[in-house]
Amino acid sequence: MKLLMENWRSYLSEDWRTETDWEKGEEKITLGDVDNYLGNETDNINVSELSQQIPSLPTRGAERVSAASLDYPIIVVKRGGKYRYVLDGNHRLQKAINQKIEIIKAKILDLDNPETPEAFKEMFGGTE
Repeated sequence: MKLLMENWRSYLSEDWRTETDWEKGEEKITLGDVDNYLGNETDNINVSELSQQIPSLPTRGAERVSAASLDYPIIVVKRGGKYRYVLDGNHRLQKAINQKIEIIKAKILDLDNPETPEAFKEMFGGTE
């Protein structure tokens, strides 16, 4: 299991890196860009606490929720010391909620961190 968690990217098609993206003006950021920045470090987050801090999850997509793999970490945006929303992994988080799983692995995009790229802060809500 440890090997899977350390090398999870190699088990996926590389299309996921570019299929999900966000654009604002001339700026385009892909999920792969965010993942590259965050690296392999993950945190264990309490599912119940996280679900209380973020907006309600979409209620559609029961098939995607049941098919979601909890082997891969979610990506959560944090600002002002609080989790704001799930950038990637809503279906995985919903599956964890449904299955009453207490802890989920997550990568944290902390918009308050001075090392976070300005483009990420602007795209994902770090500058007002």
